[in-house]
Amino acid sequence: MKKLYFLIALIGAIALMPINVSAQYYYSGGQQVPLGVDSLKVCLKFDDLVSQQDQADIISSIGRIVSLLPDMNVIDNFQVCSLMTVVGYDSFLDSVQGVVGIYLVE
Repeated sequence: MKKLYFLIALIGAIALMPINVSAQYYYSGGQQVPLGVDSLKVCLKFDDLVSQQDQADIISSIGRIVSLLPDMNVIDNFQVCSLMTVVGYDSFLDSVQGVVGIYLVE
């Protein structure tokens, strides 16, 4: 009987363990596009009510962003920007998330 309880507890523990799963690709234009982290780029998505001019002003106000990059694989109105340096990437993402007018930072 103890073995049965142990087995049930073991199965329950395994079922509740966190599993780290990450995507290796996404689909664009009917093709698989490899997905990777590049700490010299950032994707921004602006609030729907932010005009094109205001988007350009926000991008130019963020000192670490070098330029807006054209990217044919970007969806959902994200914009890809190149960055000057990779130092402090996570804290940079957090600070940009707090900029008024920016909806998402990836």
